[in-house]
Amino acid sequence: MANELHHTLYATAKGGSPLTGPEYGAKDAHRIDGAVVGDLLYVDDVVGSPRALAIGSAGQVLTTSSGLPAWATLFASAQNVSDDILFSWGDGNDTVSLNRSTSLAADTALTNVLVGTPVTSAVAANSFVLSNITASGDFLFAGNRGGNSEEFLFFDSSAGVLYLSGYNGGVSLVLDADPDAPDAGYAMVWGNAAGSIRGLIVENDDNTNVASDAELLIRSGGASGGDPQLRFLIEGEQNFTIGLENASSDGLTFSAGAALSINPRLIMATSGATFSFQQAVEVNTASGTNLTLNAQGAGDLILQTGGVTLLTLDGGNDSLIAAAGIRIGADSGDNEIDDATQGAASTTLYIGNSSIDVTSDVRVKSDIELWDGQATVLLNMIPVKSFDYDSHVPFGGIYDGKYVGLMAQDVYRVAPWAVNTQGGAYCRNCLNGVDCSTHSNPWTVKADLLTGMIVKGIQELTERVKILED
Repeated sequence: MANELHHTLYATAKGGSPLTGPEYGAKDAHRIDGAVVGDLLYVDDVVGSPRALAIGSAGQVLTTSSGLPAWATLFASAQNVSDDILFSWGDGNDTVSLNRSTSLAADTALTNVLVGTPVTSAVAANSFVLSNITASGDFLFAGNRGGNSEEFLFFDSSAGVLYLSGYNGGVSLVLDADPDAPDAGYAMVWGNAAGSIRGLIVENDDNTNVASDAELLIRSGGASGGDPQLRFLIEGEQNFTIGLENASSDGLTFSAGAALSINPRLIMATSGATFSFQQAVEVNTASGTNLTLNAQGAGDLILQTGGVTLLTLDGGNDSLIAAAGIRIGADSGDNEIDDATQGAASTTLYIGNSSIDVTSDVRVKSDIELWDGQATVLLNMIPVKSFDYDSHVPFGGIYDGKYVGLMAQDVYRVAPWAVNTQGGAYCRNCLNGVDCSTHSNPWTVKADLLTGMIVKGIQELTERVKILED
């Protein structure tokens, strides 16, 4: 037997003789008791005693057991591969895997596993690593869908791009158990945890550079393509869509429907920063909060309809400019404050509860009678006084440094209808001209309401003069 230095024919007891050198022929002289075709010969002790290992079964591999050769079945039952044992596939060991027994820091090379200058996450001890170490070698994972292989995950190593694929259906990122199937053609983040938030986060965690943006990009194919849009849906209730509608000059559109063309509410033009409301608009604020419209610097706020300016808030001059008058209370020229005559008559308007115009039309009055009061007597009961205001801001030249006029409280005692008491008619402090914490607004005299009594007084004086002349 080739390279066999010592053997026994059948057994030493049967007259076998030792070899004195290599022997290649005479195969019949090299037999082991009980050996059959396919058995292997091995040495089982330090003196070189031979023993036959029976031929193994299909699928078995030669291994060792207690230091001796033995057959083992390959993966017919659970097998254990020890930590840090490198498995490789391909003639060039292109793809390798191992169970790493110790932790590995981020971006750290691992011989024959993570090569070059890795860009990798840190891994904990007892982590499984699968790596394609061939330059530009890709990873493809596929399943059988209806008899046809279909990709579900692909990494393009040369481009550095990971594709999560759902060619004939959709893709779900599942955050909770028992997920729904995604709508066809959609990628879905799925959750079903009562009282918990499930969502999608786009984050750039850098806080050192103002250009470190976090961006969610929604993009369509071009001017002849569809609309890039974001849709909100309460299942079985309401759709709301925001996006750029190609059909309307790429304007940013807000619509109350499943598409931008359904029930559009607001369109922002791509030029001129113009907002166009498509339906009636109501702007509400929470109770007790303010609504502020702010034109920066000396800019104006301009209110237009049909391209015609109605009202301007002049930021440069702090003024309010109405193009053609302001109507109060009713859409009528009778209720208009303007720089020209309007309407057929005047309607009483007020500043606070003080009228700024009182009609004298008989048609708006009732219970009309001639007044026979002693006007001159009453007028003489109203003292005319000189005075100054606590905040001395004269309108023009004044007599002897003071004004001349009437006191509201004096007039009220004679002609109460001509005084606006601001609710303090029956207040002792107000009647006596004493500061009042309950009624803080000052009384005012409506001089035009004294006109009738003044006219009556003049008539009485005229009659007396006539009598004296006669």
